[in-house]
Amino acid sequence: MLSAKSAVVNIRSVRFVLLVITFVTISILVQSNTANIFDLSTITSIVNVRNTLTDIVMIVITTSSDLFPIYFSPIIIFSFIFIIKKKTRRIGSILLLAIVLSTLATTYVKELVERERPTSYEFRPDLGFDYKPQQDVKSRFASSFPSGHAARSAAFALIVSFMIRNRTVFGIPAGILMWIFPASVAFSRVYLGVHYATDVIAGVLLGIIIANVLSRILKLEAEKQLRM
Repeated sequence: MLSAKSAVVNIRSVRFVLLVITFVTISILVQSNTANIFDLSTITSIVNVRNTLTDIVMIVITTSSDLFPIYFSPIIIFSFIFIIKKKTRRIGSILLLAIVLSTLATTYVKELVERERPTSYEFRPDLGFDYKPQQDVKSRFASSFPSGHAARSAAFALIVSFMIRNRTVFGIPAGILMWIFPASVAFSRVYLGVHYATDVIAGVLLGIIIANVLSRILKLEAEKQLRM
């Protein structure tokens, strides 16, 4: 699925169905509390490695997938830059739509699952300023599952990776390198203590599912590849 040349799959394919089944399975495990042991052990291990340097790095990474304020949201700014340019306007619009749909989808699932956030692992960095990780949704449900940040970054990465699938960076396919972005965002959300591992895994899966559906509907494969 993360292969650069096969980032966008047929929504009627076995691979796409497996993505959906995996997401639903994780949702059921979380809803039934079956995933609790795994999640608690994972988040405990991750937050135990906190230090000043990694705190700063994780803040930068998680902020890259924030939504608010809009003028300080890297993924939205990036999308708007594409929209401004005539040659990439359609790609920018698809990216922005993917971000919006991923956010709406996670909001809907959050209200269904209503999982409490891991408040026992509050992030309090000693950096000389107050910092509070942005929550995924502004609503009366502060649900943890799934992660909106992970979903947005994955949807964003899938579309960009497909558009640069034949490019390389130091001999490494650029499309594959793009997946470092959602993986890092997902890890940062657990590190900051605002999500469990299954929250971010499900978020990434949901983002991939949404981006695939959107890409097929809007015929992304017909677009010219982006230059780097």
